[in-house]
Amino acid sequence: MAVCAMMRSYSFKPRFAAQIISGAKTSTIRRNGTKPHARRGDLLQLYTGALTSGWQKLLVAPCFFAAPIEVRSDHIIRAGAALTDIEAEALAQDEGFADFNALRAWCDQAYGFPVRNLTQLRWHRARASFVGTLKAAPQGASQ
Repeated sequence: MAVCAMMRSYSFKPRFAAQIISGAKTSTIRRNGTKPHARRGDLLQLYTGALTSGWQKLLVAPCFFAAPIEVRSDHIIRAGAALTDIEAEALAQDEGFADFNALRAWCDQAYGFPVRNLTQLRWHRARASFVGTLKAAPQGASQ
């Protein structure tokens, strides 16, 4: 019996739109909630401007990786294993940050440490069935 892939939608802040479209951002870390996150093979619909006139679809691509993740002040634990410094730097860059220090500062400001109960989702832009183009921000909109 074939299993159908689910379509899961994720909204991003406008500052990440260009990185997603260009392929510089290929990952997102999300808090776990009442609805399950995408799993490997599910389609990810990535967009910005949720519930606004600036709504824009950025990318539709299959999820190739989904794993629990925890961000601590000095390291990252993914799927139960601590990442090396090199892996943590690569993860931060996949998330759209300059380096692990920038990701760590953002996590500390947004949530405080440790940040638990998260899932990391990854996609390949090259396998996308849709890639958007950047629209100009509506007049008066701030990024």
